[in-house]
Amino acid sequence: MLLSGTKKVSSECDAPPAHSVTWSIDKECQYFSVSPRFYLDDEELTSIEPGAGGFWELGNFDKDVPGIHNPWASDGDHMAPFDREVCSI
Repeated sequence: MLLSGTKKVSSECDAPPAHSVTWSIDKECQYFSVSPRFYLDDEELTSIEPGAGGFWELGNFDKDVPGIHNPWASDGDHMAPFDREVCSI
């Protein structure tokens, strides 16, 4: 899934748009329990709910590369690999 967004700025002096991603952690279970939400200048662009098959199923890996191993299968959480700390570059 490719996420994209555009924002028209009025001049070269305008500040660049701010991008952000948020999601919450379930304090009792210590896992990410809500779908990530993507923002551009505080305006929500989209959110992703991977469903019961998780991001592996959402990414169509089995269809695109038949027989490939699912590295997140043992995690048991439909939010894997986003069920732990993530660093963005």
